[in-house]
Amino acid sequence: MVDETKDMIVLDNGKMVEKKQIAITIGRENKSFTIDGKLLVGRPEDRLNKVASKNE
Repeated sequence: MVDETKDMIVLDNGKMVEKKQIAITIGRENKSFTIDGKLLVGRPEDRLNKVASKNE
């Protein structure tokens, strides 16, 4: 994944996919996490603001 818009993710091969149609699996230190793309729908800066306001 190299970029994202409100509803799309741009992959390193140039393809654009809808966030709501994917699941992203990330592996690190013998653990893996799967994130439903529906949770990522929206502008990235709005998600950051939402997380920041929860931590206050």
